[in-house]
Amino acid sequence: MRIFLSAFSELFIKLLGFSILGIPILFIINEFTNLNLSLKIGHSTGIAIPNNWTDLAGVETILLVLFLICLIIYKVTSKSKVNHDLTKDWPTKAVMHCNFEITNYSINGVTLKASLDSVAKNFGIPQQITDHKLIYPNIGLDILYTSETKIVAGFMIHFIAENGYKAAPFRAKLNDGSWQNLTNKDDQQMMRSLLGTPTDTKSLKDGFSETFVWENAKIQVFYTPSTQLRYLIFTSN
Repeated sequence: MRIFLSAFSELFIKLLGFSILGIPILFIINEFTNLNLSLKIGHSTGIAIPNNWTDLAGVETILLVLFLICLIIYKVTSKSKVNHDLTKDWPTKAVMHCNFEITNYSINGVTLKASLDSVAKNFGIPQQITDHKLIYPNIGLDILYTSETKIVAGFMIHFIAENGYKAAPFRAKLNDGSWQNLTNKDDQQMMRSLLGTPTDTKSLKDGFSETFVWENAKIQVFYTPSTQLRYLIFTSN
């Protein structure tokens, strides 16, 4: 369906663009000569040219609105096709946990600035995809990427089941090599004991956030008003 809409809208963009330019030119020719030209596309019998400036303005307005509608449809459907092509050969993976290793800036072996091939290998095909995000709602994870260079720009972990996401099965590797499970029941004190002292704290309408910065990366932790974990964003610094 998307492919059909993309091709259909692309055709009409060309036809409408031709008409938007052609009708005023033929109108001016008819206005200042004795000719009575019409606009003919393909094997059609021809489109009558307006007889006055008011009618011309009305026709051009209608054509321009139709042109913009087709352009929007084309952009949306063509982007969907590009996004689908990006992951069409990716395998299906049964990922059960999100394992966060702070020391090498990675989740499940995928590091910041890694290629998307690494995402395909470790996470498999996402349930959804946008221009900048690979979405894995079943494990509460978004993988952010740059659409230009196709590398990993960051991770967003959801600790509360909401907006179609399940709570992430998330755990962080500690300095002694052990693992610490993190859930929405953990709070600000737990995150500070894990990440250290925040460099910035901000009040938000639905809670607050803290930012932790390292040499090459930063973590933004978002809390509910009761200081429980809501989500975490891990990006390059």
